[in-house]
Amino acid sequence: MPVSYHCAAATDVPPETLYRMLWLRLRVFVVEQRAAYPELDGRDIEPGAELMWASDGDEVLSTLRIL
Repeated sequence: MPVSYHCAAATDVPPETLYRMLWLRLRVFVVEQRAAYPELDGRDIEPGAELMWASDGDEVLSTLRIL
C-alpha cells in the first residue's frame, strides 16, 4: 500500500489513529531515548496545534506536532 500523508487538529484525528500516533511518540521518546519525563504534555490540543503523520494502511509510520 502506498504511504499517505495527513494533517489535522487532534480533535479531527480518528481515535484509533491518534492512539497509534501517541503510542509511537511514547515509544520513541520514552523507551528508545530513555527520556524520563512526560511526553503527553497537553499541547496537542492547544488551539492552532496541528498533527501530521504518515501512514501505510492502519500503521502510523511517523508523526509530527506543529505548535
